[in-house]
Amino acid sequence: MHRESGSKASGTSDPDVSGFAETPVIDRIPKLANRRQRKPPRPTRETPRTQFLLPTTRAGWLKAMGIALGAVLAVGAALVGLHRIGANGCSEFTTERTTVAAEGFQIRVMPSDLTGSFGVKLGVLSLADFTAAPRDAELQAAAASLPSGLTLVRDPIRVTTCSAAPRLATLRMSIPPEVEADASLDLYGWDSRARTWAWLGGELDAASRSVVAQVSRVPSLVALMKVAPMPPSLGIELPPATRDPTAIVRSSPPGAQIVYAAGLYLGDRSSIVGDPGRLLRPSDAPRRVIPAVRNWGAQGEVNRTLLRTMLASQASRTAHVKALLSLVEVGGFEGVQIDYRGVEATQRDAFSQLIEQLGARLAERGKTLHVAIPAPALTDSSGVFDSSGYDLHRIGQAAAWVQLDLSTNPEVWYTDRLDPLMAWAVGRVDRRKLQVILPTLGVQKDANGRVRLIGLEEALAGLGGLRTVAPAVAPGASVRVWWSGDVEPADVRYDPIGQVYAYSTVDERGIQQTVWLSTAASLKRALERLSRHNIRGVTLRGWMHPGNDDGVMQIVDGFARGDLASVQVPEPVLKVAFGAGTPFSFPLGQSPDAMIVQAPGGEGQYEIASVFQSARAIALNPMRVLISRDAPAAEGDAEAASVASQDVAPPMPGMNAERFELGGHVNNLVHAAQMKTAGMTWARTEVRGEALPEAFIAEAKAKGLKVLVTAIGDRNRVMDVAYRDQWAQHLGKIAAAGADAIEVWSEPNYQAEWPAGQISGASYADLLKRAYFAIKQANPGTLVISAGLAQTSGVFAGGCAEDGCDELAFLNQMAAEQAQNYMDCVGIHYTSGFQSPGTVGPLHYSQYYEPLRNAHYGAFNGAKPVCFTALGYVTAEGFPSGMPAKYSFAAGTTLADHSAWLAEAAKRSKASGKVRLMIVWNVDATEWIADDPSRNIEGDPQAGYAMIRPDGTCPACEALRSVMK
Repeated sequence: MHRESGSKASGTSDPDVSGFAETPVIDRIPKLANRRQRKPPRPTRETPRTQFLLPTTRAGWLKAMGIALGAVLAVGAALVGLHRIGANGCSEFTTERTTVAAEGFQIRVMPSDLTGSFGVKLGVLSLADFTAAPRDAELQAAAASLPSGLTLVRDPIRVTTCSAAPRLATLRMSIPPEVEADASLDLYGWDSRARTWAWLGGELDAASRSVVAQVSRVPSLVALMKVAPMPPSLGIELPPATRDPTAIVRSSPPGAQIVYAAGLYLGDRSSIVGDPGRLLRPSDAPRRVIPAVRNWGAQGEVNRTLLRTMLASQASRTAHVKALLSLVEVGGFEGVQIDYRGVEATQRDAFSQLIEQLGARLAERGKTLHVAIPAPALTDSSGVFDSSGYDLHRIGQAAAWVQLDLSTNPEVWYTDRLDPLMAWAVGRVDRRKLQVILPTLGVQKDANGRVRLIGLEEALAGLGGLRTVAPAVAPGASVRVWWSGDVEPADVRYDPIGQVYAYSTVDERGIQQTVWLSTAASLKRALERLSRHNIRGVTLRGWMHPGNDDGVMQIVDGFARGDLASVQVPEPVLKVAFGAGTPFSFPLGQSPDAMIVQAPGGEGQYEIASVFQSARAIALNPMRVLISRDAPAAEGDAEAASVASQDVAPPMPGMNAERFELGGHVNNLVHAAQMKTAGMTWARTEVRGEALPEAFIAEAKAKGLKVLVTAIGDRNRVMDVAYRDQWAQHLGKIAAAGADAIEVWSEPNYQAEWPAGQISGASYADLLKRAYFAIKQANPGTLVISAGLAQTSGVFAGGCAEDGCDELAFLNQMAAEQAQNYMDCVGIHYTSGFQSPGTVGPLHYSQYYEPLRNAHYGAFNGAKPVCFTALGYVTAEGFPSGMPAKYSFAAGTTLADHSAWLAEAAKRSKASGKVRLMIVWNVDATEWIADDPSRNIEGDPQAGYAMIRPDGTCPACEALRSVMK
C-alpha cells in the first residue's frame, strides 16, 4: 500500500557529504598580517543626495513602472508558491528546516541552494504495491522499466515536489538490516519525462548504513537498488607503434577488449598534434580501438598552458571539439579518450562544458566518449577527496566511460585510502561507467607532483645494495644490514595493505623523490581490492615495459576471467649472503632494526651479494665488508642485540648532526619541570626590535635549560645596510648574554616579515652573513640558525612573486650566495601538519614532515643539519568552540594524534641524522580565539598547539619521553 509520509522535518543536518577544505597558507610564527583593506571609492559628488530621485523622462517612468510591476509579480509568485506548498501538504525547506524524512529516507536542502519556496511530500510504496500498481499508469511504467541487473532492496519512495526546484539536494536512504552494506548498492530515480530510470548516486556511508546521492533535480520516485556483479572489462594502453602493431596486439592479455592508442596530444590553437601514421588503427586489431589524446608526457610533464588556452573561451573549446570529431570520423574510431591533467579549480566549469559538448556530439554519431581523471587527493582525515577542476557529477553524466587514473596518486592506490576513494567515486559516477587506470610498473613521484612509471630495476637502483652498517665486523658476530643508497630507516616504509615497498630520497636538485615498487604481489592485491567495488573494470598502463615483474599476464588473465584467487604469486623477499654462503632472507615488511644477519666465521674481505626476489630475481649492487677479530666490539653480538631492542635505528654514518636535542617554545618557564620530564633541554623565546632577553636567559639557565632566541628586526628598515649592521651588533649582545642559539629573523620569504618586492634569499643571506660574524665574535659557542621560512603551500608555484617566495626557491637563492658558510643549522618552521609525520601525499611538499625536512637539508647539499625552530600540530579537542576556519585543515586532528605525531616527529628527527634540534610549537599557550564574523575577527587557536592542555595535563610529555629516554 501507499503510505503518506509522516514526514519528519528537521533543522539538524545529517552527516556532511559535501564541501572540500583547502589547506591555507600557514604562517603562525608569527601570525600573518592581514592584507591592507582597500579604501571605499570616493563619492562622485561633493555632497550626498538627500531627496528621493524621481524619473524625469517618459522612458524613465516606463522603466520605473516595469521594475515596480516585476517586484509585485515576484512577491505574488512567492505568495502563490507558499500557498501551493501548504495546499499540497508539502513540507517546506527553510533556514530552520533543512531536512525532510520518511521511514529511512531523507532529503536535505541547504538554504544557500534554495531558489525560492520549495517543499516536498514523501510517500512510501510497498514493494508489492509498486510492482502491481493496477491503477497508476506512472507506477506501472516505472515497474515495467526496471533495468536488467538491478534489484530493488527496499520500499521505493514517491516524491511530490512543490514550487521552485533547488540548485542541489542531498538524498539519503538507509539500508535494510537484512541487506549487507557493501559496494553494490546505488540510488536510482524515475525520470517521468524520459520515462526511464536514471542513476543518482552510490556513495556508501558505512557509519549510518545509508547510501547518499546529490542531485540537481529531485525525481518523482527514488529506489535503492542492488547492482548485479559485472564481468570486469579489461582495457590496455598501447604506445605509438615502432613495430608491427598487429603482433603487439596479439601479445596483449587475451581478455583485453579495448585498446587505447596513445601518441596524440593537445596542440596549439585547440588542435591535435602527433603522428597519426604511428597510431594503431581499428583495421590492425581485432579489438575496439580508442585514440587517446593527452596533455602530458611520459616523464610526467604536464602542458597546462595549452590546456588553459583551449579552455579559455567557448570558441576555443568548440574548435577543439571539432578537431576531436574529425579525428574520430576520419580514422573510423568508435570514440575518443580525453586524458587532460592539471585542470584547475577555476577551470572546473569550462572543462565540464567541453566534456558535455563533446559527449553530446559523439553520441549523435553513435560514438563514445572516454574521460580519464587523475585520482584526487585526500584533503583531510575525514575521508574527503578533492577532485579540483574535475566535476565528476557532470563528467559522469556526459561521458560513456570515466577512468580514474591511479598512477597520478600512488599515495592513495597503495594504501588503505583506496577503498575510501572508490566509495567516494561511485557516489559521483555510475559504477557501470567507472573504470580504473592501473599501472603495472612502479611509480616515481617528486615533491612537485610530477609522476613517471619505472621498472623494477630502476626502482631498486635508488636503494643500492644491502651492506653492513659498519665497514668491519667480528667473525660470527650478529650485525645489522641496511641499504647502501642515500636512504635512512625513516625514509623507507612498507604498506601491508597494498603489499608495497616505498622509499624517499632527495635528488641532486634537492627535490624529494618517492618511489613505490610494483610487484606481482602488489598488482594482485590492487586488483583484489578493486574487485570488491563492482566497477566496470581496469585499463592497464605500462604492461609492455620490460621492467615489469614476472607473472603480470597471468594475474591480469585471472582478473579478466573472474578467477583471480587461483593465481599464485610469491611474497617478495630480500636475500643477502656473504660470499658463497647461505643467504639470509627478510620479508619486505621487516623493520630496519631487525635486519640482523650473522657474519662468517672466517676472517678476510667478503663480498655481500643481495637479491630482490619476487616473481623474478633482481641482483642488487654488491658490497664488501672486512671480517676481522680486530673489529670494534660494538659491532658484535652485544651491539646487534642492543640495536634490535631499540625503537629507532641509529643514524647512518656520514650524517653531520652530531646529536639530536629537543625543546619547546614557551611564554614563560613555569612548566620547565614538565618540559624536562619530556626530554626537553631547550626553551625558545622570541624578541623583536632590539629587546634583550637577559632575564629569560638567566631564569632558563637556572632551571637547567638551554636557550634559543628567535630575533626579528624591523622589516621597514631591513633593506638599509646601516641598519643591518646595527641589528647584527644587537644579536652579538644577545649572544654575549648567554643565548645558546639565535634564529636570525623569522619567515623572511613572506611580506609579513620582509618588505614586498624585496624578498629574496640572496638579500636575506647578506643579513645572515653580517649576523653570523657579530654573533661568533661575541660568543663562539652560540649556534647560528637561519630563519625558519613561512610555509607557502605552493601558492608561489615553486618560484617567487612580489609578496613572497616558495621555500625551496628561497633556499636555492641562499645556497647560491654560499649561505651555508654563515650558519650552523638550517631553520625550519612546520606548523600546518594534519597527518602523521610519516605520511607523504600529493599536496605541496611543505605540508609533509619528511619532504619539508629533506628539501631544507638538500638545498645546501647536506652541508649543515636542520633545526626545527617551530614544529607543532593543532587540535580543537578540549575547547568549546570549533576549529577556526583558517585552520580547518586540522579539524580532524585529535588530542591523541597531537601527542603521537609530536613523538613520531621527534623519533624520525632523531633517527635521520639530519636534525640537530626540534623545538615544539608550543608548550604553554593558553589563548584560543574563535572566529567572529560579526566583528571580522579570524580565529587563532594557539592553545590548540600547546603540550600543556587546558586541564594542566601533558599527554605529549609521556609520548616524547619514550622517544628521548
